[in-house]
Amino acid sequence: MIVVVENLQPGDKVDLEQPPFESTEPAAECMYGIVESVERETPECTVVHFENGFPSHGVPAGTFLQIPPRERTWGELIDNMSRGDHAH
Repeated sequence: MIVVVENLQPGDKVDLEQPPFESTEPAAECMYGIVESVERETPECTVVHFENGFPSHGVPAGTFLQIPPRERTWGELIDNMSRGDHAH
C-alpha cells in the first residue's frame, strides 16, 4: 500500500530501511517502526514519531511511502460492507 507521509495513521507499520528513513538502528533490519503520531513541523517537513523506541524522523512533505496493508478491525470491516465496500 502506498501512502503520502502526511496520511500515515497511528499503528501503521513503516519499513525504516526504505528511503527516506534509511535507519542505521540495528533493530530496523527486522522490525517495523510503528507510527505513534505524525506532525507537520514546517510546510516542507513532516515528522513521524514511533511508539516502539525508534527515533522520530523528519521527512520531506509529500513523500510517498510503501507500507504493509492496514489491519482492520471486525467493526471496520462490517461498516465497510454495510456501505457496499467489499474490497479487502
